[in-house]
Amino acid sequence: MRYAGWHHSHPIEAELMDIVLLCAITAIAISVIAYVAFHNPDVDASTAGVIPAQPPQAGRAMLPGFYEHPAGDDALMDIAAESLGGLGWFRSKIAGVSFRNEDGTSRQYALIALDIGAVLHIVPDPDNPKDENAFAIYTKDWEQLGYLPRHTAEDMAGRWYNGERYVGVLLKRDFVGERMNCGAIIGLLQLSRVKAREYGLLDDGDHSETTLS
Repeated sequence: MRYAGWHHSHPIEAELMDIVLLCAITAIAISVIAYVAFHNPDVDASTAGVIPAQPPQAGRAMLPGFYEHPAGDDALMDIAAESLGGLGWFRSKIAGVSFRNEDGTSRQYALIALDIGAVLHIVPDPDNPKDENAFAIYTKDWEQLGYLPRHTAEDMAGRWYNGERYVGVLLKRDFVGERMNCGAIIGLLQLSRVKAREYGLLDDGDHSETTLS
């Protein structure tokens, strides 16, 4: 009987409101604590935790698919052209990057490990059984990433056998498809004959001694 008065002075509705208010206050407090603990001023709130709002500092490795050169592809290729003795360039995708190499190494892993702006070997593969115009794409350390797409390779074959020489420059990466395979866009930079000869690209011999700076 002692609690009868208490029950009448605090109806169930009031108790529920107290509980809801307490939960709301707790949720707000947790949100504030989490924001203070984990907030990163370099992260865009509209895409928090996904795409940093600022490009990485110079010299830092680029995260695949998230960063591009701050000044864009043209500026990156201008830098490459100046340092490598380039004359002109055009874009291309990399075909076959989802496959493994004959030695079992992963082209995906090799691509993900590269920095944006990495210089790539472009090497003709006339003995390729699927395409006599094939051009293989390698890292500077001769890890194969894949091939030029067929239509690009056909155009490149005409250029190459007319004496033009090219190197690749990694411009972009992204993840595509249900399996989120890593793909890439590269710039194909035409070298001056002086630089092509310096890199050993004007002979018909073994290109394994080629060095790209």
